[in-house]
Amino acid sequence: MSMKTNKLATAARILLGAILVFAGGMYFAMMAGLLPPPPAMEGAAGAFMEGLMASGYLMTVVKVLEVVFGLLLLFNQWTKLVLVLLAPLSVNFVLFHVFLAPAGGILAYVAFLLNAYLLWVNRDAYEELLER
Repeated sequence: MSMKTNKLATAARILLGAILVFAGGMYFAMMAGLLPPPPAMEGAAGAFMEGLMASGYLMTVVKVLEVVFGLLLLFNQWTKLVLVLLAPLSVNFVLFHVFLAPAGGILAYVAFLLNAYLLWVNRDAYEELLER
């Protein structure tokens, strides 16, 4: 990896970590009553979110993972593992906004692109995982 690529990858890792900590932290701030809840979503997006919340655990698990993965990225710990574990979440974030809530998905799109870029930059680390 060249020095220029290394600096760009470091910036992407830090930005992705910050996005994740911010998104997860906002959820916990709302649950603690420190921030007002967002306006209710309507239609299929609202039904989907209502189902996640009604499960009693799933949204909290996703948000805990966001914060933990974000902190691990910020502190550059287990980065390559975190990027693989984060991939299904970031794909789902994008799909939610593409199919259910087209407005307001910019952080989801940015997180997905950063995750994809960082996976690509570190692709040599995943070579054995992709062997037949």
